[in-house]
Amino acid sequence: MLEKILQLPLRLKIILMSSGVSLLSLLFLLIVAYSSSKSALETELLAKLSSNQEIAKQRIEQYL
Repeated sequence: MLEKILQLPLRLKIILMSSGVSLLSLLFLLIVAYSSSKSALETELLAKLSSNQEIAKQRIEQYL
C-alpha cells in the first residue's frame, strides 16, 4: 500500500495529504463542539435543578 502511494505523482500525494489533514481537523472540531455542547447542557441542567430546588424551598416555607 505504501509503495503504491509513493509511486503516485507529487500532485496526487499533496492532494491526499491535504485531504487527510482536512479530515483530521474536521474530526477535531467535531470533538470540540461535542464536548462544549455537552458541558453547556450540563450547566443548563444544573441551573434548572438549582432553580427548581429554590422554588421547592419557597413553597415549603409558604406551607410551614
